[in-house]
Amino acid sequence: MISGILGSGLEGLSRSREGLNQSAKTIASGGQPPVSQPPVSNPTDDMLTAVVDLNVYELQFKASAKVISTANESVGTLLDEIV
Repeated sequence: MISGILGSGLEGLSRSREGLNQSAKTIASGGQPPVSQPPVSNPTDDMLTAVVDLNVYELQFKASAKVISTANESVGTLLDEIV
């Protein structure tokens, strides 16, 4: 059960890291896609979306870290009860 909770927390960290990286790339590129893709019609919209996504992924990362922390504390409590 605890390993499932830890796995969920780690998966959340991984997904939020990927999202943070993608949002940062969009912001750094000025909202334009890579040269291999056609330019977007309104890069400002992509930039605004990327900034909002950056905040969402930050919150997701913090929530996932809290899940891991809580699972860790639960394991510690269980071990204290056994000993």
